[in-house]
Amino acid sequence: MTMNPYEYVCELSVQKVTPAQKSIEQALLSLNREKEIFLITVRELCERANVARSTFYAYYETTDDCLLTIENRCIKDLIMLNDAFLKNESINETDLSFFEKTVSYIKDNKELFYLFLVKRYNYRFVNRWKDGIKYHFYNRMPQNITDKNKEFTLEIIACQTIGACQHWLKNPYEIDINYLKLLIRRTIEAYTEQ
Repeated sequence: MTMNPYEYVCELSVQKVTPAQKSIEQALLSLNREKEIFLITVRELCERANVARSTFYAYYETTDDCLLTIENRCIKDLIMLNDAFLKNESINETDLSFFEKTVSYIKDNKELFYLFLVKRYNYRFVNRWKDGIKYHFYNRMPQNITDKNKEFTLEIIACQTIGACQHWLKNPYEIDINYLKLLIRRTIEAYTEQ
């Protein structure tokens, strides 16, 4: 079996968050809801977070570096939540715990996901999340699929997953989670049992 090309997502650097960092990161997300990341200055970020600029620079180099830290933590969390899926040999209708954990995580971090997927679409975050999804499905793909078709199939799975989450965030009261589970199970079966 070839090495999983998406394994890099498991190596994202994530450190424990201090109260000051949490304040800075929450302030950044709050400001990002109001304007693009490149328009946010360190000065206004520190004012919003009620921290000194030296505190900011003790943790981050730029506002984008701070945003990247938030993204890394979220991607790492999603990878860890779904790691059991990578090792699970069988997926059936009653064993969609990976999906339920992801839904729960998105609900718990709804504002962040709404910001990254709807309000200020974050291409970097989305592309790395897609790679995380591909990482989990890569070894589950049938061996008879060529590498080119495997990459294309993985891209479809990742896009479907994130597109469904985006639609759900835009229309939270119009989605039947049980129906979504059924679609996910059928999608997994269609792509992994060829």
